[in-house]
Amino acid sequence: MAKQPQDLQTAELPGIPEAKRRGRVPINGKAMTAAERKARSRLNQQMIAAKDFSKPFKVPVSVEVDLSCSGFLRQIAKDQGLTIASAFELMVSEYVTSHKIEKRFDELL
Repeated sequence: MAKQPQDLQTAELPGIPEAKRRGRVPINGKAMTAAERKARSRLNQQMIAAKDFSKPFKVPVSVEVDLSCSGFLRQIAKDQGLTIASAFELMVSEYVTSHKIEKRFDELL
């Protein structure tokens, strides 16, 4: 059994390994905060998505639309039982598919 860190009088016994520290192994010498771990996780997800387009990665986007377009979007979402964000994503993906935009995007890369 290892001695406590505060014990300065007891000598270490030879041949007994030091106890391993509990928890995650620190990357930069000290433990990361939850925010640092999440930021690192998001960066890793972006890197994976950049290499493999088949893996979805959501990016926040702000869009201003006309009032009539907004009403149309709300109606589609209501009819399909979707959120407005999901309905917008569906409309964009259908547009991309019908106009073969993905092929042109791949050519740019």
